Amino acid sequence: MPKIVDKQKRKRELALKSKELLLARNINDISIAEITKSIDIGKGTFYEYFANKEDLYFTLVDILIEQNNLILQKMLDDAADIRQRLIIFASFFYDDAFEELRKIYKTCKGLTLLEENETLKEFNTKHIKDYFSWFSSIIDDAIAKNELPKEAKALTLSLFAMVNGVFIMAEASNVIEDLQKEIVSMIDAMLGLIPKDTDA
Repeated sequence: MPKIVDKQKRKRELALKSKELLLARNINDISIAEITKSIDIGKGTFYEYFANKEDLYFTLVDILIEQNNLILQKMLDDAADIRQRLIIFASFFYDDAFEELRKIYKTCKGLTLLEENETLKEFNTKHIKDYFSWFSSIIDDAIAKNELPKEAKALTLSLFAMVNGVFIMAEASNVIEDLQKEIVSMIDAMLGLIPKDTDA
């Protein structure tokens, strides 16, 4: 009787086996032959699981996002207040726990800015929307708990975009010496601008 293969499980296994290569190099500079050699499969097997190398790359990114989100959610669950939750959410940009995914994040953003790649742009759009929705739920929860006034909702997109912008500035220049310190200061400054009277 032939062995029944769980194709989704096997696809995940192959994507994870390719992680070292995909993290070390730009996806555009890697050939299918290099990938199949590095994970010890033939091209036929590769195409049985992946449409192309971008499909492999996106599969790996989705796995890493899933793993990292579990870590992040656990940290958020243990946070004492909205300040801590905002700092923890932003820790993706500097905490060692998220280093692998952060490297992929930078690659995806860089490639999207450098070339017209609608598939990559759509992939980035989906994940940015997912993270913004998650971030918005943190703000909504704080408003519901009276940690923040309802007016804070108007700052959600600005704060989300500002943290991303500070990270990009830190990566692309020598302007920011301590990214963690800068992000925490920015969060504290934003919270300081929000009225303290939450009963209104």
